[in-house]
Order: sequence, then C-alpha cells, then structure tokens
Amino acid sequence: MPSPATALGTFAALIASTTGATRMASDHRVDLEGITAGSAKFQLRGAAALVNERSDSNAEYRRLLMRLDVHHRLSGAERSYTESATAGTMQPVLDALLDPDTWRVAGTTFALADSPTLELGDVRRVGKVISYTVTVAVDLVP
Repeated sequence: MPSPATALGTFAALIASTTGATRMASDHRVDLEGITAGSAKFQLRGAAALVNERSDSNAEYRRLLMRLDVHHRLSGAERSYTESATAGTMQPVLDALLDPDTWRVAGTTFALADSPTLELGDVRRVGKVISYTVTVAVDLVP
C-alpha cells in the first residue's frame, strides 16, 4: 500500500505531466511566486483517512482526499484562453483534470471514492490570473 505522502507525490507528478502545469513552491500561499503569462501552476493538498469495510472481509484501506488549486495567467484575450481547445490553454487542462480516468493510477488507486468535481463558484479571476479548485477522493491500493 502506498503511503498517503507517496500517493500525493505520484498525483502531483501526474498532474504536471498531464497538464503541463508546474507545482508552486507552497501548497497554501499563492503570493510567494509569480506566474508567467500563458502558463499554469498548481497547488495540491491531501488528507488521508483509514476506512474499515467490515462488510467486505474486514478490509482496511486509506482514502486520500485531495484539493487541487490551479492558477492560469492570461497572456491575451480571456475568451481565447478559457474557451479554446488548443493545447496549453485552460479548457484542455480542465478536461484532463475532470476526467475520472486521469485519477486511476496503476499501483496507487484502488478505486475512485468521489469523482473529480469543480463548482462554478470556485472559478475566480483576480487581475490576469484565473483560478479554480478541483476536489477528488481516491481509495489507495491496500
């Protein structure tokens, strides 16, 4: 069974390779570094809980709850960046992050406990930076 810290590192590497975004130096503060125009950065936080399934042969496993904050810095017109299907823009990143298959990682994910979700109220813009939050929960391989 991977530890929650190891699993979180695996998911961070997956997010970076799938989206082209880079992980920020801090997973809690956004004001510590800048974001280059036309690029994306992310913050990933997780918490693990032990789950006991007494009805399933007394199986015990860890559930990893994750919060992913993604920040895109506009390089031009807002709509051309947020609505375009061109690689390197916001929509392909959202498509990948909201795809349940993205979170099914061999050797790490046993099952999705909660599919990835994004609330429209979680999408916000401050200056030239558009940010949103994706949450997902996975059951780790026992």
